[in-house]
Amino acid sequence: MRRRVEIDELKDADGNLEFAVGDRMQAVVVSTAGGLTLSRKLARGAATARQLEDAFHTGLPVEGKVERAVKGG
Repeated sequence: MRRRVEIDELKDADGNLEFAVGDRMQAVVVSTAGGLTLSRKLARGAATARQLEDAFHTGLPVEGKVERAVKGG
């Protein structure tokens, strides 16, 4: 089975790769379409709108914390 992580999720703030082939990392599944798409950011609690949308479309549960109410939605 094919597994995929976006390259930007493997880089530090300076753009340097934080991982080498064979390294272990913590990630969560964000999509199962065409293989597994994984996210380190989501595992650390920083999801992008695209990742949340992918999880919604594939029926994957997500957890979150309500931080504030916004008038009108």
